[in-house]
Amino acid sequence: MPTSEERSASRRSGGGLLIRPRLVARLREGVRHPLTVVSAPAGYGKSVLVDQWAAEHRGQPVARVAFARADDGAVAAAKLLAALSDLGLEPRTLGRVDFGEPGGSMGERFVDDLVDQLKSAANATIFALDALDAPQDVDLVRELAVLVERIPRNIQLLVTRRSRPQRMRRLGPRTRVFLVDERDLAFTTEEVWSLVREVSGRELTDEQIERLLTRTEGWGVGVQLAAIGLRRASDPDVYIDAFSGEDRHVAAFLLDQVLAVQPPFVRRFLAQTSVLERVSGSLCDALTGETGGSALLSRLELGAVFTQRISDAPEWFVYHPMFRDLLRRELRLGEPTAESRLLVQAAAWHAERGDLDVAATYLIEAEDWTRLLELVDSHGQSMFEHGRAHELRRWLDAIPSSADVSDGQLEVRRAYVLTMLGNTPQAGQLLHGLENREQSRGQQAAVEALRATWSFIDAPIDEATRSAESALRALDSMDAAELPDIFGITHPESLMMMAAASRARALWYAGDFPNSRRAFRALVRIPGVYAPWLTHVLSALALLEAWAGNLRVARIHAFRAAGVANDAGLLQHPAILDARIASAHVFRERGDLRRSVRWLDEAHAIAKRSRRPITQGLHTVERALWFLAAGQPERGLEGIERNRQAGEPPLPMLIESYLLAAEMRLLLSLRAIVRAEATLEESNVPPFGELAAAAVQAAILRGDIATARARMDQWYLDRDAEPRNLLQHDLWAAIVDFESGNRRDGLRRASAVLKAAEPEGHIRLFLDGGGSAERLLRTQLHAAPTPYARRIMRSAQRSPATAGAAVLGLSKRELEVIRYLPTPLSSAEIAAHLYISLNTLKTHLRNIYGKLDVRGRREAIQRAQELGIA
Repeated sequence: MPTSEERSASRRSGGGLLIRPRLVARLREGVRHPLTVVSAPAGYGKSVLVDQWAAEHRGQPVARVAFARADDGAVAAAKLLAALSDLGLEPRTLGRVDFGEPGGSMGERFVDDLVDQLKSAANATIFALDALDAPQDVDLVRELAVLVERIPRNIQLLVTRRSRPQRMRRLGPRTRVFLVDERDLAFTTEEVWSLVREVSGRELTDEQIERLLTRTEGWGVGVQLAAIGLRRASDPDVYIDAFSGEDRHVAAFLLDQVLAVQPPFVRRFLAQTSVLERVSGSLCDALTGETGGSALLSRLELGAVFTQRISDAPEWFVYHPMFRDLLRRELRLGEPTAESRLLVQAAAWHAERGDLDVAATYLIEAEDWTRLLELVDSHGQSMFEHGRAHELRRWLDAIPSSADVSDGQLEVRRAYVLTMLGNTPQAGQLLHGLENREQSRGQQAAVEALRATWSFIDAPIDEATRSAESALRALDSMDAAELPDIFGITHPESLMMMAAASRARALWYAGDFPNSRRAFRALVRIPGVYAPWLTHVLSALALLEAWAGNLRVARIHAFRAAGVANDAGLLQHPAILDARIASAHVFRERGDLRRSVRWLDEAHAIAKRSRRPITQGLHTVERALWFLAAGQPERGLEGIERNRQAGEPPLPMLIESYLLAAEMRLLLSLRAIVRAEATLEESNVPPFGELAAAAVQAAILRGDIATARARMDQWYLDRDAEPRNLLQHDLWAAIVDFESGNRRDGLRRASAVLKAAEPEGHIRLFLDGGGSAERLLRTQLHAAPTPYARRIMRSAQRSPATAGAAVLGLSKRELEVIRYLPTPLSSAEIAAHLYISLNTLKTHLRNIYGKLDVRGRREAIQRAQELGIA
């Protein structure tokens, strides 16, 4: 709402018109220039502005001439001669020609004589020519333009006109022009508020003012007529919503001031093209069946016939919304059946050029549901592939339930679109409504295949599996002709791929990596697979292999998925999400956090455009582990909490176990051991794989080796255990041995783990284990140094915890000493491992105790573990 200053700034003049100080000040500035042009369509208040400026003007003399539509040469000449008297000049009489010819032009001799007499006027005299292009006589308007060009330098010229300044051919000696146009003259929010309050006595809300401003675009006459109408309006909201160019007072003004002066062919052109939101020359030609649309639009723009060129698309124009309202009314009155036909023609023109959403909008307005469904079916596939399913949904939602559609598949189409957007609950409601209707076998197969794909989004594993198997059984005995054609993606091969890929994914979520892998690989080998499904399969296979620990194979599948997606234009499609997350996993696991977060960010940008709870769970796991690696555990925990509060259905148990393991690892890095173990106990998720490793780590951090060993004994490994699960199991078995004092077995196991992990380049596998894993590896490095072990240790030294140690003033060597303190090694053994003397070690220890502000080894261990550096 305007401030008190803004309220007082706009006031009423004696004539009852709103004075707008900002415009009066702008015109006051303008008349200091040689030429000031006030240019705007009818009703923007050009003459009112000059009136208000003139009323306040003090200083040099002003002569003002106001022209009118009916003026001829004689009348115009008489007005100009009268203006000379206002300037203190004595008009010379040269006979009849001096006063122009009735019904004709002023005459060249008159113009010459007038210019000569103006040369004798005082310097800085202001000559105001109001409504310069108002006369209907084209020759007279041309003469007035010549007069403007020839006005001598000693005269400051103020011109108001509807047509834009480009109509002036030359400016003679005037090269500096001060322009005030409709952008300046349009009412601001504060001015609308003031005018409505003064005229109607109402104080509208901010939202009501903005709606009125949007409808009128600040057009002065529109705002004033709305304010008058609000005096008697019982409900301002209803009145504002209904206020348009069809209001009888607005229509009367526009008909009289704008349309009446246009020739019949222009009025017909305007009416026929008024169905368009935006107009261009070629589009207008398509609707009117004529040529020259571009030239006519330019003429309308220059003539200020409420036509505005779009600045960032110069070949396109828009009509003022209230003017367009009036034109639509005139079209309906003149050709009652033309409106729908023209809308359909406009839709066809846009569809041919790929402007599908615009085409659909026109068909919706025309209520041509048959053609709209044809547009949906012919372009649905490409729009699905390019992530434009939300547009398909808007089109289909516009079709009323009462519409007579030929094939009865509207609900199935909607369910497919909703699934593309991840809105499976609403899709399920639609499909549930079909269960009580008679369905063909083909329709049932298409529906079951669709339900199966919900395993990618949020469906329970058993439900998705049942739907997938039902669809596959039906497809085995079905002719292709029985299947409905929905967006071109429900042919037999496509539905088979949908169902089989969904079943393979359900197997993965159930923890059956081998059978899931075999199923995915079989699908990849099928020739000519529909690109989105192939991308889905390759992406899922990449993430499966990444989490299984096969990092090299995961990268190959992710790279291939990206290649298929790139060739098909699917790089922003949800089908690529798993590949992005898999790539993030591989780079994080290999210690490249910079490239890892780039892939995570790309996945997030795609995922946020649709609802995909399972994918969000996958992404949350990887983002949490990235924050663990980056030394920002609090942020990782915040992300997990947001995911849990989203109110989505439960995640598959496999993903839930990964999420719990990530949460425990983050808590353990903060030494929140009790909370981490409580999280495990409250989850009711069996501790296997990553979760089993986190459980063992928690027991070791508590110093409870017996519990750690018991948890190792409960860690189930089946015959077909995946590489990462085996590596995790053997690593923590080695850590338990080492921490319990069985150093020989611990180091032997560690050596075997390093040898097995090296081909894949695992780094975070070891570093995410915290201080106990690092102590084991540091000892192993000194016992049997290898380039791979050194690389892992270098990554540990570049960790954020190391950076934090530097803040405490700890040197690199002192940090190395600290990492050995929690081990069973004596001071002499630590010195031997570090290849330094015992005295040197004691010096380091004294420095460490001082910097950590502790009194001995036990307190140093506790403090270092709190800081995450031991």
